[in-house]
Amino acid sequence: MQKSEGTTVCETGCSSGSTMTMSRASTIGAGISLPIILLFVFQQSVTAQNFSARGPFAINSLSQNVRITTPTPTSKTGTPVNLDVIVTYPNSSAAAPFPVVAMFNGFQAKASWYTPTANHVASWGYVVLQYTLQGLLPIVVDRVELGYLTPLLDWLKTQANTTTSRLYRLPNTTRLATMGHSRGGKLAALHYAGRTDVATAVLVDPIDNTNNTPEGPDYPSAAKALMAANRSAGLIGAGVTSSCNPPGSNYPKFFNALAPGSWQMVVVQAGHMQFASGDGSLTFWGIDKLCTHGKISTKEVVDDTNTFAVAWLQSTFRNQTSQTGLAAFKEWVKVQANSRALNFTVKGSATI
Repeated sequence: MQKSEGTTVCETGCSSGSTMTMSRASTIGAGISLPIILLFVFQQSVTAQNFSARGPFAINSLSQNVRITTPTPTSKTGTPVNLDVIVTYPNSSAAAPFPVVAMFNGFQAKASWYTPTANHVASWGYVVLQYTLQGLLPIVVDRVELGYLTPLLDWLKTQANTTTSRLYRLPNTTRLATMGHSRGGKLAALHYAGRTDVATAVLVDPIDNTNNTPEGPDYPSAAKALMAANRSAGLIGAGVTSSCNPPGSNYPKFFNALAPGSWQMVVVQAGHMQFASGDGSLTFWGIDKLCTHGKISTKEVVDDTNTFAVAWLQSTFRNQTSQTGLAAFKEWVKVQANSRALNFTVKGSATI
């Protein structure tokens, strides 16, 4: 963005790529409240959006043990479940409330492994809701885990309406998207296909049923659910396959099931676990070693994912005010595709 002469306005945590400027005629004066100034800054940012850079908002996060109750056919009161919840959110009331992105981890993965992606998405004006199952190597079947989202959203609504909460008036749970990686991508797809309150989804190298999780009541097919729902989504795939993302269960199965208008971005040299940044733990090391890496770094894969995710979300929730950024995203895609770093397809269209 070309800077005009004037006062630089940026919240703590903004990157140089997301610094906003205001002319001298718009500098803070008597009678103008800080929220109005911040809202102006956010609105001005749409004129020079770069979705690969941090967005206009500084971010913060809330980590909390949350006890939810899920419905079960054998109990009238339901089953209590303890979850380690992380909410990453814009640290500003300007333009609030913000859409909510419910983000699901891969199999045996932790929410913290996706911190760079959660941070990036939140900086563009989204409240990102994540959770990690407690216990050592917990296994919960899809049918049961699908019951976690509704009570989690109820908890988030309570936080949004509680004046003493750090999330007071920030999340708008009526504007909801799902996002997830690997098995989390499958959960995101199942929620998107089965719920009317989910506006869109970003599926990151999702995995449907495999030999270890054959289709059945406990493990429904997400691809079949998407086909029946006839909904479009943003889909990212890894060009490098392994036992972690076996052909026949990986991203092409999902893209075949999605409606026209869906985006598919295949990162040619990405391995399945390179969409997760990890946390240096032995658990991450073990899972990462099971999956083949491509010839590019994990950071490059995550950066591509972040750019794509924001572009798709903005096209859904803020399409009219994001045309500059979406045009820049299309140019970015062309450059990456010409260098053979990725393949990009819009279903039912010859061009992006």
